Amino acid sequence: MPSVSKRARERAEQIEKEMPIMKLLPEKFYEPTHNPDGVIIMGVAENALMTPVFTEYIEKNFRLDADHFRYHVTLQKGFTLTTEEALPQYINDTFHPIIPVTQDNSIVGPGVGSLISEFAWQVCDEGEAFLVTAPFYGGFQPDCEYPSRTKLVVVDIPQGIDPLSKESVSYLERAIEKCKVDGPTIRGLILCNPHNPLGRVYPTESIVAYAELAEKYDLHLLVDEIYGNQVYANSLVPHPPPFVSALALDLSTLAKCDQSRIHVVAGPSKDFGASGLRIGLFISQHNPELVKLMGSSVASNAISGPTDAIFAAAINDREWRNWFLEESRRRIAEAFEMVVAWCQFHKITLLPCYAGQFVVIDLASVLDRFGKSKTLEQKQDALSGAMLKAGVLIIPTGQDQYPTRYRLVFVRPREVLQLGLDRLETAFGLPHMSEAGTMGGSDEQEAKRSSCVIA
Repeated sequence: MPSVSKRARERAEQIEKEMPIMKLLPEKFYEPTHNPDGVIIMGVAENALMTPVFTEYIEKNFRLDADHFRYHVTLQKGFTLTTEEALPQYINDTFHPIIPVTQDNSIVGPGVGSLISEFAWQVCDEGEAFLVTAPFYGGFQPDCEYPSRTKLVVVDIPQGIDPLSKESVSYLERAIEKCKVDGPTIRGLILCNPHNPLGRVYPTESIVAYAELAEKYDLHLLVDEIYGNQVYANSLVPHPPPFVSALALDLSTLAKCDQSRIHVVAGPSKDFGASGLRIGLFISQHNPELVKLMGSSVASNAISGPTDAIFAAAINDREWRNWFLEESRRRIAEAFEMVVAWCQFHKITLLPCYAGQFVVIDLASVLDRFGKSKTLEQKQDALSGAMLKAGVLIIPTGQDQYPTRYRLVFVRPREVLQLGLDRLETAFGLPHMSEAGTMGGSDEQEAKRSSCVIA
């Protein structure tokens, strides 16, 4: 058999280490008609709440022109509305940047993850690294490592300190200083706002502190704002702080930061529950060289003509689009309340959140049911096996201040979410809330249930 390259062999070894839980998954997932006994995946952030609405809109408004069947450069040079025109305006309308996003300072690419991979290739030499605080979105690791072989140095924040606070930035600086001695060379910081998996927005003072740190050490600052349009009020956080984009801050004044080091990735796929339609936007308003490089690398891996046609139409239909985003937030909040009630009923600790499509829960007490004397890894493996047997799966947050935390994605239709929670009860060995009646009860009982929530 002909050999592959050394880097390919190393990549093959790395793939084996990535997301080992994926090897346990069945061939087909849950589907109410074709596979009702299949595994309900509640660990992947795919918003199914608005899928029927978006599907109906596409069926009524989707139209392919001749240029959509040709190379992307042909589409760009033609006279059909494209996402290169519509997507910057979408960001301007929803993120309110100080300087408008334009085709000159942004690049449309096939998904935010792909754009992060391209960005890493452009700014890092092999073996150099980005810094990110724990917990973090696990996809950042493969996005950085392939194909540029950029490392991701994860910085632990001590218990009791909010990873989104200004105070946490000092631990990033300590890591930078340590890497100066021990390696690897740090080339940038990654900030995910709103945060995945914690589901909260960064305070402005924290974003400013990140920019100050980037300036001090001559680093890039990449801000992932994919969930910027998904901040919602709920019973735990009735008045959530607004999302503030890095583009809406004058970081040259607030942080004395050269803004050529500030870059943002965002896009509409999460907003519209269409993660499979790969589209994202890289924005760098003060670094034309990097924009040119990103544009060149994305040109051979452009979004498809149909994806362009769908999103150009949807995000340019402002009245419908604004209604859709608001209705999506309402449905997300409604689904979240189901999880809150469920956690309160079972006295499972959850972290109040108000952004994104997920909630973090602490399963320390559940894991102990699988053997207090066992190691955490053994208990997590046993729990994963029990969940798969019950037909449901949620994923640990990974490297975390509290290693017994899991991320639960709740943006599913009510009946699917309810079934998923029922199956989690079976896996956890808990009584079924649906069989116990409504949560009602005395104020004292309600207070006991509510005590599970971290304030």
